[in-house]
Amino acid sequence: MQIEGIVLSLIWYMILLWLLLKHRGGFSNTILILLFTSKIVGTFALQGLFTYYYTERSTADIFRFFDDGLILNGLFFSNPADLFKIMFNTYSENAGFDALYFEKMNSWIKPDDSAFYNDNHFMIKVNAMLAFISFGHYEVHGVIFSGLSFFGLKWCTEELLDDAESRSLALAVAVLIPSSLLWMSGGLKEAILIFGIGAFLKSKFIDFKANVKPILFGFSAFLVLYSVKIYFIAALIPAYLAQALGKNSA
Repeated sequence: MQIEGIVLSLIWYMILLWLLLKHRGGFSNTILILLFTSKIVGTFALQGLFTYYYTERSTADIFRFFDDGLILNGLFFSNPADLFKIMFNTYSENAGFDALYFEKMNSWIKPDDSAFYNDNHFMIKVNAMLAFISFGHYEVHGVIFSGLSFFGLKWCTEELLDDAESRSLALAVAVLIPSSLLWMSGGLKEAILIFGIGAFLKSKFIDFKANVKPILFGFSAFLVLYSVKIYFIAALIPAYLAQALGKNSA
């Protein structure tokens, strides 16, 4: 950990906390401050775990996408046209990008890679974009990913529970259980996954009302889920349709 990274991450912690308190959704300020702060503590604990215990950086999930993202971000300064092509998948398979860039990364090419789907690409691209505001410090990435995860958990409890007390208890359990506190934090895919699920529920995508805003928000959440864990859509859609139909028939 570097001092600059810790300072920048604290700034982003304050920004995200301000957004949470501005959009409390019925939760008390105290609950949100305590739970979000716990989430950030878990983020740094996860970083410590992969720094001092699991020391092979090239296989550490929180670092391998981050390191590859820095390589991709570096193209902005050396070859921005290639960066644009990679970000929007407009490059030719015969352009030699494998030898130029992808083979230098840890995770762009999977051993079982298929031409149809590779969720590593999405994670690397997200980290490449975040590098513009993190200045290459992982701590900032960790806090932002964990912030997205927290928003996702908060939105899930808001949409699935009606009682304020039940929501607070559910959010506390969802945040503080070790598997969530650690493995839905940092630069892990699960942090983006839970954000996508929460955003999809929050959008009220299918509410039988002609409103453009929830449709766009829901479609954006759907794209996030499609990019990071496509098979979760198959489980989410039937359950969501059942909930939406139930609410509208009540």
